[in-house]
Amino acid sequence: MGQIIGAIRYQVQKIRQRPHYREELDKMAQRKKGMIPPQFEQLKAMENSCQGKRCFIVADGSSLSAQEGKQLEQELVFGVNCGTQLKWSGWKPTYLGIQDPQAYEALEQTLLAEYQTIFAGDNLAGRFNLPEQVVQYPYLGVYKYYLNRYQEYGTKFSGNALEVVYDGYSVIYSMLQIAVYLGIQDIYLLGCDCCHPRSERMAAAYRTAAQYAEEHGIRIINCTPGEEADIFPYCPLADLLD
Repeated sequence: MGQIIGAIRYQVQKIRQRPHYREELDKMAQRKKGMIPPQFEQLKAMENSCQGKRCFIVADGSSLSAQEGKQLEQELVFGVNCGTQLKWSGWKPTYLGIQDPQAYEALEQTLLAEYQTIFAGDNLAGRFNLPEQVVQYPYLGVYKYYLNRYQEYGTKFSGNALEVVYDGYSVIYSMLQIAVYLGIQDIYLLGCDCCHPRSERMAAAYRTAAQYAEEHGIRIINCTPGEEADIFPYCPLADLLD
């Protein structure tokens, strides 16, 4: 009975979201033609701005030593949501990524006070007055209703974040797409639960990212201590930091 009720709710939501989905597809088509709305001009200016650099995406730094945290200060680092509050006083990631409205509302004052560059989904713009330090990206989440059936978790991966950033059940997935848009080809994950994800949908999303990376000459490496290689190859963080 639960499966039937879930499937019915899924179809109802799919019908309700169709007008929004069509609107988002129209907007994406316009961006593909080069018609870029003002809210994405900052993102446009950052295309390929980090070519030749590597980056770290840190979701949870609790397993890192103080020395490793100090070494990461010299790196290009994306933090996400609450994972940015690490234990080293004064240390914070280069960029912050956020797209969940509840997370943004809870962290807004802290984020705006501490970060010069925040990558945020444009879904936040309808609820919050986003300042100039927020670099908006065109976030698309509803597409998954039309890509999948009930209890299927396929995702898409965008190589051009100015056109679209596809939701992959986590802001980590969005930051992977942002990193690719910035021209980064070596991406290292820390605390992202990416080797054996607890949820089937996150595993599906990471597999999509891994496939895109393989097809486009991009390396996505897991550096989380204690995690065995699975979806992404593993490399100890100590081997990367001098």
